[in-house]
Amino acid sequence: MSLGLGLSALQSQRAALELFAQDTAPATLTTLRIQDSLAGLDASVANELLLPPGEQLEARQEADDRQKKLANYWIQIAHNLSYGNRELRPITTLQLGLGDYLMAIERARVWHGQGRAAEAFQAYQDSTQLLDQRLFPAVRALGQVKAEQQARAEHQQQAQMEASRFGLVLGGLGLLGYLVAVQWFLSQRTRRTLNPALVGAMVLTLGLGSDVLRSLDTSAAQLTQSKTETFGALVDLRTIRTLAYSAHADVNRALLDPTRTLEYDTSFQLKLNQIVRYSVTPQLPGKALKPPSRSGGLLMAVADTLQQPEEAALVAKAANALYTYRQQYEHINRLDQQGQTAAAIALTTGYQTNQLNGSFELFRDAHHKLIEIELAVFDQRLGAASQTLDRLRWQLPLASVVILGLTVFGIQCRLREYRL
Repeated sequence: MSLGLGLSALQSQRAALELFAQDTAPATLTTLRIQDSLAGLDASVANELLLPPGEQLEARQEADDRQKKLANYWIQIAHNLSYGNRELRPITTLQLGLGDYLMAIERARVWHGQGRAAEAFQAYQDSTQLLDQRLFPAVRALGQVKAEQQARAEHQQQAQMEASRFGLVLGGLGLLGYLVAVQWFLSQRTRRTLNPALVGAMVLTLGLGSDVLRSLDTSAAQLTQSKTETFGALVDLRTIRTLAYSAHADVNRALLDPTRTLEYDTSFQLKLNQIVRYSVTPQLPGKALKPPSRSGGLLMAVADTLQQPEEAALVAKAANALYTYRQQYEHINRLDQQGQTAAAIALTTGYQTNQLNGSFELFRDAHHKLIEIELAVFDQRLGAASQTLDRLRWQLPLASVVILGLTVFGIQCRLREYRL
């Protein structure tokens, strides 16, 4: 019975680990990837439309890459359907809306290539309306459904795991009590006070029970650490990526639609401030200009949880790239307000380090490396938790057999002595 209770506790712990590692975490991250890929696709398409036909090869390549990633993420979502109609509704909305969105983009490209600027602009407006009013809400709804259902499933797994642990403790105490009772009974009936085999079985039972509980606690702590620290950092980093792409799209949208410049500027500033805020410090005359100190935002919150030595340098690189990016945006905004729209578009669509796309690439490279490091740490911690449980899988049955053998051997020895 004790072996069964131990295996039940082990299975409950493993089920909780697998639920998170194979369902919760991948589904959440895939939903966030869809979100930032949609924002990135929008930014690339707007970049295409700002350039004359035939000169937007890099922007077109980026947009094509985004569409391929969206297709891959869609396949991952399709293979991870677990929660019925509540999940199917946002997925259906997303699927239908994505088709309409891609068709609107293609219409904008075709009309842009034909020099029909008004029609291309209208098609792009249709695509942004679909993106903002249908696709993004559907992605957020899908993420909310998965979060709610998975939280419920994790709560059930946690309750089952605690019940199994309680049963394991009771079973272990029962086994220990049985061995003590047998030892006392035999000491009263035979000429020896202690039975070495039974004493060994009792010591092994205590050691096994302590080790099993300690290993389960270690695995649970590793899983909790993966959830609260590493996975939380990954979610924040993915959110930062979505905000950055969306802000990048706002710059391009403002140049395409001058009538809504103030709206897009407000949106841009809000999103950049969500990523990282700066404390404005006075600059001393004659001194080289330096980025002001960073005072908050999601990037700084993530930085507080990162533990790998190379990550601090990457956070600084990403924050400084965003500062340069913001400065370049302010310059572009001034050029546009002064009527130098062509110069503003050239700075916006260029990929040199002193142009907007170039600065964005520097941020994106540093950010991507941060995600790669955190994913490696995430996999390492989940692997460590799994290895702890794998060790128990063979250790528990083996120790139980040894305890049983010692118990039988000890009783038989005393029974032979009693007959004599």
